[in-house]
Amino acid sequence: MELFSSLYPWLGLPFSLGIGTYALSKKSIDLSALAVMILFGGLIHFWGGWQADVPMLLFFFLGSILSKIKMKLNPDSERFNARSGPRKGIQVIANALIPTLCLALVYFLPIEKIWPAYFSAIGIHLSDTMATEIGTLKKRRTFHLLSGKPIPQGLSGGVSLAGIWGALLGACLMGLLYFICIGSTHLLFTVILISFLGSLIDSVLGDTFQAKYHCPKGHITEKTFCHGQATILSAGFSWMDNDLVNLLSAVIPISLYFIFLQW
Repeated sequence: MELFSSLYPWLGLPFSLGIGTYALSKKSIDLSALAVMILFGGLIHFWGGWQADVPMLLFFFLGSILSKIKMKLNPDSERFNARSGPRKGIQVIANALIPTLCLALVYFLPIEKIWPAYFSAIGIHLSDTMATEIGTLKKRRTFHLLSGKPIPQGLSGGVSLAGIWGALLGACLMGLLYFICIGSTHLLFTVILISFLGSLIDSVLGDTFQAKYHCPKGHITEKTFCHGQATILSAGFSWMDNDLVNLLSAVIPISLYFIFLQW
């Protein structure tokens, strides 16, 4: 028993290696993503134990499953994306960095104040992922969140009614997981609210600031090269890609949480 207790904090490393190797074999991730998964998975388990593992595993597997279903039902939804195929290390960092940093605050704050931030940080990405995948399972009307004007399906920043319901479902699912894992209703609705709010922030940032380019064929894309030719920046900032948008969509609401927590 004492041996298990001493080894338990380090079990995240072989556990992450096993899951990452399986994902690599299924071509869901590449080698850079595997390395990042092992690092962040080890840290998350070391600081948070099984309660921290569960929401991250849910996000990873549910996102992968929905993505594969979408690709079978509506493969055209990926035609604008700069990154398609296996997840890369930078994509894993964009999703896992803020939750991991939340847990690192265990040295400075009581864990009961950290758990809502941690679950919310993952809930933001889960909510956004479910909004994207559910909203693009089939061809449907997509629009700008702020203006309501039509936008091509699959382009970052676009939302649909199905996608909004998907985002709310993801936020509620993370709230339920928070209750199951932590066993508390304290700040439960805060977790749901932040998760949903973060997904909306992701859409606003993607719509307003993310780089979009003119393809030589005449359509808008997020790719810097299209049909073998360089594209021309038409909106947003060239340095603002989807990974940075994902990162900022978690940074903003989680920072607000800790600011209000101090008040």
